[in-house]
Amino acid sequence: MGRRIYHLNIIKYWYSYDIEELCDLLSVHSQTIRDWIRNGLPINKGSGVTLVYGNDLKNFLGNLNKSQKRPTNFDQMLCMSCKDAKNPFRKQICLKHENKLLKAKAICRDCKKPMYRNYKLDHLPKLREIFHVVDVLELYDSKDPSLKTHFLNQDKEGKNESDNSSIQGEL
Repeated sequence: MGRRIYHLNIIKYWYSYDIEELCDLLSVHSQTIRDWIRNGLPINKGSGVTLVYGNDLKNFLGNLNKSQKRPTNFDQMLCMSCKDAKNPFRKQICLKHENKLLKAKAICRDCKKPMYRNYKLDHLPKLREIFHVVDVLELYDSKDPSLKTHFLNQDKEGKNESDNSSIQGEL
């Protein structure tokens, strides 16, 4: 089976879990938990029930998550189809500004499936040096705001929605 990153925020560190509870909580098979126990997950065996402390489970799964992460270079993205770090096709990326991040989208050079990666806003000049950026909104790196808005035209005409409704009411 493929590598999996487990969410640690659903585990209560002060709670003791039995194997069935862990299966339900983490959506894994009981044999997976037994394999973890053989690989070093500490347990408390008493009165016929195998218990795992939440703190021990968090530490074990945190180390497992770290070992399963794949590092990528700055100019690479992780292709979910190939399961490997790849350079984008033709070094072209599309950027979108969202929540103080630049969300980059590219096409894998091997399987031609979409790849995604997040960058900091400060990385925009470096991204422009390395990649050919297509489809980026110039609004986010502009120092002077654009004067080409429909609001200026509306002020010059002197009309607004309330004026139009009063004219329609008279007809």
